[in-house]
Amino acid sequence: MENENVYLRLLMVSDAAISWRWRNDPDIWKYTGNNNVGGVTEEIERKWAESVTQDPTRINYAICLSPSNRYIGNIYLVNIKENTGELGIFIGDKNVYGNGYGTLALKQFMKIVSEKFAIKKIIIKVRPDNMAARSIYEKCGAKYLYNENDWMVMESNLIIS
Repeated sequence: MENENVYLRLLMVSDAAISWRWRNDPDIWKYTGNNNVGGVTEEIERKWAESVTQDPTRINYAICLSPSNRYIGNIYLVNIKENTGELGIFIGDKNVYGNGYGTLALKQFMKIVSEKFAIKKIIIKVRPDNMAARSIYEKCGAKYLYNENDWMVMESNLIIS
């Protein structure tokens, strides 16, 4: 994996052939609000992918590595309203953890959504004990706003050039 670079592409329904396994790994979801861990079949994931790739209130990208074209995770905005969206990101391929790919993906994603979709602000909800995610968000300019139940709410304003 040395010399691999991160790139983003639109999420495809065919990605479900890989991502359904990630949905069944509790280690990947321990810091999220996802309650669907376990029991997700490839067919369930394919239907989910069909739905979200057609949803106008979402922007969904796959995180990949180049030159191998290895699909390693997802990054997306949901609840898009008035040039603001709520961020979600995960690296599903645990073999690439700790290589900085999440930070690289988020920086690219912020540029894409600000330029292509005119998003001006992203909202991030993160578990306070998820230090890896908090570090990624802070490196990308996110600032703490407040606590909401078991979540820290952060915000990043995007500069549109």
